[in-house]
Amino acid sequence: MTAVSSFIWIIGFALSVLIAPQLRIWTWGPTMVCFAVSTLLALPALRSETKNRSDLVIVICGLTLVSWLVLRGAFSPVVE
Repeated sequence: MTAVSSFIWIIGFALSVLIAPQLRIWTWGPTMVCFAVSTLLALPALRSETKNRSDLVIVICGLTLVSWLVLRGAFSPVVE
């Protein structure tokens, strides 16, 4: 599953360079969808392996980043 996740991650980077400049309304959309799918596919690998402290640090950093992005988007002063 991690190989599939890595492949989708690479596709996300390619989309951010190739397709994003042409999309004026939703430039980050295809890239973020690929990154979300890649992350969801990588989660079982974190869960199935032996539990150690570095896995917990990765999960906490990821949750912190996601919650910060959600809060920034929810309380954004920009009117759509």
